[in-house]
Amino acid sequence: MRWKHLTAFAIGSNNNRSRRRFANIMSKLGTWQNDEQVIRRVLKESKTIALVGASNKAERASNHVMSTMQQMGYKVIPIN
Repeated sequence: MRWKHLTAFAIGSNNNRSRRRFANIMSKLGTWQNDEQVIRRVLKESKTIALVGASNKAERASNHVMSTMQQMGYKVIPIN
């Protein structure tokens, strides 16, 4: 999955110094593909997750992802 640097930056860090450093580094790269370590770090350090493409229809995968994340203690903000 490829994300613009500001997307990951917005959800990735709760520390202003880390945000500035991360934004500076990523702005030089343009787009990139997150690896497993980055995803694990974001999930470990974040308590609030924005779920892009969220659905209230039970048969959709995004509905399952949202309920699972909530059960794991995350605050999930649906983005449509």
